[in-house]
Amino acid sequence: MSATPGFFWVGNHLALDFVNTLAAGAEGPLELLHSDADLWRWARASPLAERVRPATRSPARLDPEVPRLRTALHALFTARIDGRPPPRAALERLNEALGLPRPPPRLVFGGGSYQRVREPLATNEDLLRALADAAAELVEGESAGRLRRCAGEGCVLLFLDVSKSGQRRWCSMAGCGNRSKVRAHYHREREGS
Repeated sequence: MSATPGFFWVGNHLALDFVNTLAAGAEGPLELLHSDADLWRWARASPLAERVRPATRSPARLDPEVPRLRTALHALFTARIDGRPPPRAALERLNEALGLPRPPPRLVFGGGSYQRVREPLATNEDLLRALADAAAELVEGESAGRLRRCAGEGCVLLFLDVSKSGQRRWCSMAGCGNRSKVRAHYHREREGS
């Protein structure tokens, strides 16, 4: 996990870390994005950081399109994990976000070479489109077969298994993996007494 306070960075993929902004707390769902300010704080800590400009919307509330896309992505990813077809509404929502207008990349010249530059992410729509692009690339790519749901008791976090063996079970060894080992040790000790 990253040191960024308040967010889980265990997904090994931008779209999964976004989905993981709705986690499980002791008393039910744990919402990590309460306002647009939280969304942009998350974006500035994500792999998108170099493209993020300050948000232009009011930071006091969360744009309702944010949880709508997150819910759709969660449904798509869990359907893929479970080997089910995706829910139609989730696929439609992803396609809506993919269809948001986008400025074309620009070609610039500097330092003796050409480079294609993507426009900065300056609005919620820009950010949601970038997240939809990342999610679409994940589910259509070869690594989609390595999408996983944490096996930790009560954990709802999703991750991309990038381990060599492809047998990763927990969102993080330090969190759910350690709790599972402690529980197993406790049960072995009780049975041995």
